[in-house]
Amino acid sequence: MRSTNHYLSKEILKPNLWLLGITVALIAIHINAVWKFDSDIDKMTISAIGWGVVLLLISRKHQNLAIKSNPVASFLGLVLIFLPLIRSMFVHVPNDILVEVSPLFTFLGLGILTSGFKGIKQYWQEAIVIFTLVLPQVLVSTIIEKFTDLNAIAAHFAYFLLWYGGFDVKLQGVNVILPTGSVEVYAGCSGLIPMLMMFKLSVLFLVMFPTKPLVKIFLPVLAVLIAFIVNGIRIALMAVLVAFSNLATFDYWHQGDGSQIFSLISILIFGLFCRFLLPQDNPNNSPSAKLKQL
Repeated sequence: MRSTNHYLSKEILKPNLWLLGITVALIAIHINAVWKFDSDIDKMTISAIGWGVVLLLISRKHQNLAIKSNPVASFLGLVLIFLPLIRSMFVHVPNDILVEVSPLFTFLGLGILTSGFKGIKQYWQEAIVIFTLVLPQVLVSTIIEKFTDLNAIAAHFAYFLLWYGGFDVKLQGVNVILPTGSVEVYAGCSGLIPMLMMFKLSVLFLVMFPTKPLVKIFLPVLAVLIAFIVNGIRIALMAVLVAFSNLATFDYWHQGDGSQIFSLISILIFGLFCRFLLPQDNPNNSPSAKLKQL
């Protein structure tokens, strides 16, 4: 009994276990904050997947990591970790910028705390994931609006789908007009949010799995294109529902749980493409195949 208790006490005192516990706690706090302040299931899902990728990448190479720090780095790491936590106790507003960038503080704080200033470079893959997660939607929207009118493009695409489907449809600016109703494609319906989500998802896939250079360029473009097409179908459906005065169904697919289904459809389509992009096992290289050849 003494030897067992002694072993357990030694295991509990291991710094790796403490770091793992702190990391998991910080991840849980961030995901809870995303859900509490934003109530956005897509954003929460991407955050959970992103943190899962970070933990997976670290688990793959944890035996080769140089765990070495110094008092100054440890102090700064603790400050970076606890500063967002302390502020979150007093600030509770939707879309708080601190919630958006808190993964960056957590990553830098834990990296400096465990490996010092020089050792943080060994987490470059995890850094890609974190920077992708904290990519601010407002900044992306501002940049895109300077070069193109995404609302008008989405409206044109929905108009084309309805026209090709045989509907008597007209387009005036960002308004898709049917004889008995119309919808306006404003910023929230342009598809930017799902496109940004799919872009982040494609980056997570590229970090996790080895791919060819051409795929690294093609896949993010494909992910954004899938989100744009699915969102265009959603806008066309909204116009049809308004034309038939089915406002209850319109609200369900526009702001209710139905809006999340389109995100799920985009993810499933993207997942199918990723499945084909992954290297397939060659049956000729299996041990049974080699025995048959002999």
